[in-house]
Amino acid sequence: MSLATAMYDSGRDPLRKVSYKSQRLYIPKKIEQRRLHKAFLRYHDPKNWAYLRRALVRMSAPN
Repeated sequence: MSLATAMYDSGRDPLRKVSYKSQRLYIPKKIEQRRLHKAFLRYHDPKNWAYLRRALVRMSAPN
């Protein structure tokens, strides 16, 4: 978990050379984004199907 913690806290990939010029990683920190990521990882759970469907429809809707 130390690598995951380092990535979450710093926003950088610790497996590559870390400096002030290092490329930033996208870290979802809002609760809505984290719930959606967890739902996608657990797509086989029927409790997540309605949530995933709403998110996918929202993603495919034209702006």
